Amino acid sequence: MEDDGHEVTPDELFDTIINQPPMKANHYHISLEDAESVDDIFAFCMEFFQKICIRHWGDANNRVDVTKLTETELGTIKQYFNSVGLEFIARVLEYSSPDFPFYNRRHYNKSAGIRYEQLSDVYYILRPNGVPHVFAISFDFINNRS
Repeated sequence: MEDDGHEVTPDELFDTIINQPPMKANHYHISLEDAESVDDIFAFCMEFFQKICIRHWGDANNRVDVTKLTETELGTIKQYFNSVGLEFIARVLEYSSPDFPFYNRRHYNKSAGIRYEQLSDVYYILRPNGVPHVFAISFDFINNRS
């Protein structure tokens, strides 16, 4: 990524964005042209998600208890993603839900060698200890959402 002629690292980009309140949708124009695959874009999104959570709700050890994130805090995460032209989608699923197998089969697994076609086809399943549900996290480009 470039900013006024100099290369901007992902960490610099993340710091610039998350050290201030979320901006309006598409405020930051980022280019993901260097990404070689959907996997690379998904990894970028997961890193952005982690940085947002740690910066705003992390403890002294940079840990975040995702089970304590409120709807308001999830809304803040969505706003940060919207500011770079991306959509953050989080679903809460019971293990017993008939939908759980669908999301679980699409769980991101880089080592499995799966080639994902679209960003919205990939899910990260967070399995917090001690709760009867999981969080299925996915991402998409804002212009792909209807």
